[in-house]
Amino acid sequence: MGSVRRRMRTAKKKGAAVRLLFTLIATAVLMVATASVALAGAPGTNFPEQPGSHVANACDTVLSNPGTGAGGPFAMHASPTALAITAGLVADACFGGGGG
Repeated sequence: MGSVRRRMRTAKKKGAAVRLLFTLIATAVLMVATASVALAGAPGTNFPEQPGSHVANACDTVLSNPGTGAGGPFAMHASPTALAITAGLVADACFGGGGG
């Protein structure tokens, strides 16, 4: 009877080791998969608002965006201070200065 119990304990230990090994491997695979998604490309290739050396593309994108363009939700809900800051940044970046 003692040898049956010993074999059962050994089987349980092996099962626990296999589950642990599977969990570690699955975790490593998920970490690699999610890290590859998060890797960014060169500046300006993923987000047109980050232009790198293509400022005209960034200005066109920001000014034509329905959320940030004229009459968009940003202009309706932003404070006067936020609008002044944003107008100054857009004027400096897109029109060569002269903003608020």
